[in-house]
Amino acid sequence: MPDDIWRYKLKYAWSSFCHLYVVKLAELRGETLSARLLLNRMVEQAVQLVFLYNRRYRPGTYKWLSRELAQISPVVNEHVKQLEAILMEPSIAIAVQQLEGLLMKLAYQHNGLKITEFIELQPAPFYARGLQSYSYVNIEDAILATLPGELQHLEIPGALDQLITSDHVLIWADHYSKFRPVYSAKSDITRTGIGDMIV
Repeated sequence: MPDDIWRYKLKYAWSSFCHLYVVKLAELRGETLSARLLLNRMVEQAVQLVFLYNRRYRPGTYKWLSRELAQISPVVNEHVKQLEAILMEPSIAIAVQQLEGLLMKLAYQHNGLKITEFIELQPAPFYARGLQSYSYVNIEDAILATLPGELQHLEIPGALDQLITSDHVLIWADHYSKFRPVYSAKSDITRTGIGDMIV
């Protein structure tokens, strides 16, 4: 993919981990299902980062995901084992710690590729309440600074394949264009609420 788009997708993938602390927070509040679902989502974003840092497209279907990852390199094979261990780990706290270890390896890979200036992981912000070790915002900010203005100011963050999880769309890329009318439609309704803005 074009270099700018590649970096744009990297930036968005890293943004998923700013709320990693919520995984432990949900568990502490007895919301185990929420914690597990969030953890699984974070693992999926880590998978996306592994594909991106190795300049490979993630398959549109989960069926081929493990196989495609395993074929990249022996190092990525180790990442796959670590990702599987995270998903199978009975302790949420240990799983989050393992995920942070993998993210540290990916940050190291980021620095090795010299996409941006050298990134030192910063401590997590105060609102993470000690439930997350690092902040990944400085990686996002550094990547964002390398993007052309047009990509820096897009209103919808991330590429379409990062926003949509439907196999029907991800497997058949020609479906992408069918969304154009939805995003280009004009409306006379003034939407000012925060929910409206998110939609």
